[in-house]
Formats: sequence, C-alpha cells, structure tokens
Amino acid sequence: MGERKATLGRSGRGCLVVCDVNLRQQWFDRATIERSLSAAHAVKLNEHEVVVLAELLATETAEPIAFAHAVRRRYDVETVCITRAARGCLMIAGDETVDSPGVKVEVADAVGAGDAFTAAWIVGQLQGWPLERQAKLANRVGAMVAGSHGAMPPLADEFARLVCE
Repeated sequence: MGERKATLGRSGRGCLVVCDVNLRQQWFDRATIERSLSAAHAVKLNEHEVVVLAELLATETAEPIAFAHAVRRRYDVETVCITRAARGCLMIAGDETVDSPGVKVEVADAVGAGDAFTAAWIVGQLQGWPLERQAKLANRVGAMVAGSHGAMPPLADEFARLVCE
C-alpha cells in the first residue's frame, strides 16, 4: 500500500492527493475504490455514495460520520468530506467534525457544482485553513455555480472575493 501511495505522489513534498469518489452506474469495483482511497490524503463523496461504499467495503455502518472515521482508519485518509446537497457538508479530520449548513440558492444548473465545491475545498486544504472555513467556502462556491447557467459560469472575480474573505 505504501508503495502505491508513493507512486501517486502521496509522499511527495507539497502534494495533496484527493479522491473525489464520483460513482457512475456500474463502472466501479471494490479494488479500484480501495486503491483510490489508499492513495488519497483527502476523500470527497456524497451521501448516496456513503451508502453504496459502506456496503461495498463492508464497513460496520453507513452513518456518515462513523463511515468517515472507518475510511480514515482503514485507508489512512486525513480528511473525509461528505456532501449533502442543499444541506451542506460534513468534514471530518482527526477528532474534529464540522457540520456546515448549505447555502440557499435557486438552482439554475447543478452541472459543475460538485466540481466547483471540490475545487474550493482543495484551495482551503492547500492553504491549511481550519475545516470550518474550508467547508464554508466550498458550500458557497458550489451554491454559486448551481445558481448559474452552464457548467463553467464566468465567476472568477466572485470566487477570488470569497477566497479572500
């Protein structure tokens, strides 16, 4: 397992390996999921994926926080983020759990919102921000994209403003 992590840059200086689970139909298997989790410092998945992976990986529970702790222990993952759509997200690292509420938005187009959320979360991870700040930024950016039309709305200035808050 350690060799695989090094191969993917896990032990590389300044490298953050993030696994965004993104289960798609039947195009995944246990071995691929386990390799991906083992290589990651940080894992992002949604509530539905928690239920599917809890069964696939035979964890003791699909309760989100307990599942996150099980993944952290089993795969040596530092941070687990579980998205909950309009209800925000959970971020779990060490003994800390952050339950960050969602941002109210009229959804125009949800395409790209999850990727925007993940990108904003990674910014916070790389900056070494507290989990609460990471979660708040990620929720706001995901909502901002969901409230815009198209998967890549021109929101660079708004994103920069949110990062600097």
